[in-house]
Amino acid sequence: MSSSKQLARFVPIAVSGLLLLAVPGGATQADPPASGATEPPDNQVAESKDGFLSSLRQAFAQDLDKEVVRGHFEVGSGSKRQRYYCLVDPKKGKREANGVSGEPYRRRDGMTGLRNGAVTPLSCADAEQKGLLVTDGYLVLGNAGTAAAPPSPAVPALSPPAETAPAAAPAAPATAPLPAAAPPTTAPAPLPAPAPQTSAPAPLPAPAVAAAAAAGLQVDVMAVFKRFIDAANAHDRSAVAAVLLDSKDFMLAPPRGDAVWGTRPSLDLLAQGWKGSWKLDPQLSEARVASVAAEEALLVTPLLLTEGPTTVPVRWSGVFIRTHSGWRIAAIFVTPFNEWHSTRGN
Repeated sequence: MSSSKQLARFVPIAVSGLLLLAVPGGATQADPPASGATEPPDNQVAESKDGFLSSLRQAFAQDLDKEVVRGHFEVGSGSKRQRYYCLVDPKKGKREANGVSGEPYRRRDGMTGLRNGAVTPLSCADAEQKGLLVTDGYLVLGNAGTAAAPPSPAVPALSPPAETAPAAAPAAPATAPLPAAAPPTTAPAPLPAPAPQTSAPAPLPAPAVAAAAAAGLQVDVMAVFKRFIDAANAHDRSAVAAVLLDSKDFMLAPPRGDAVWGTRPSLDLLAQGWKGSWKLDPQLSEARVASVAAEEALLVTPLLLTEGPTTVPVRWSGVFIRTHSGWRIAAIFVTPFNEWHSTRGN
């Protein structure tokens, strides 16, 4: 199905989704897998505290130009195996809480950087505690050019107790000892061989699969949203265009005025606002990502919109569609909170 047809079919669904998500508690994230449903795989890594919200905070606060890789861990198996990296600021020594997917590269200083990072809810501390974090091959230098303190090593295995010298053999008795009793002639019955395993390991339960899919969707959508926010705040038209669906059916509904159709006219409208003091400041505590249909998602979050001397709270809602080139924003709705007052100015 073409992107234009997808958008035409999806916009009515998106509008109804906005009404649902605008109500507190109207949308919930995927339920976690039932406790004790199945034995987790050996490389299972738990989510960090606050889960998805924690990954949002890290995504908007971290700076990949200043942070380096201190180690990586992998989850899944076979074709589903994924590698995630744990980052640290070598100057401040601050470690990021969540694993980040991306493309590692060798920096000029010998440390490993990361490109196109997308933050996940998976906890680096949990991976390290379980011995899944691989730090070999990653150089981390301090601000003085000396090696920074490495991660806390795993507790070493206890050394076996030292063997004591055997006691001296007793002196031979004066008289020959009695002959030992003859061993029994009947051999003991052999132990039964273990039954061969005929069944494959039980697959993950449906709730676990759904939770994993929901987490992946959130990471992908939020990565695109962050690129949009960074590009818009930098007033970079080409970078904004790179994350928008290039279509005459793209729609931008600003907080004031009529909706604009088409990617190019929408970019023109955005660029007009950039002539003054213009900024978007996401408020991530209430951000929600919902999968409305296959390859289609909806993101709703409050943010602060600064235009000139005035900053007002608005609700930003975006329709996301997966294309051959990755996720793209296909429509943007910006709705003011009429009951709130401006946070700055009159």
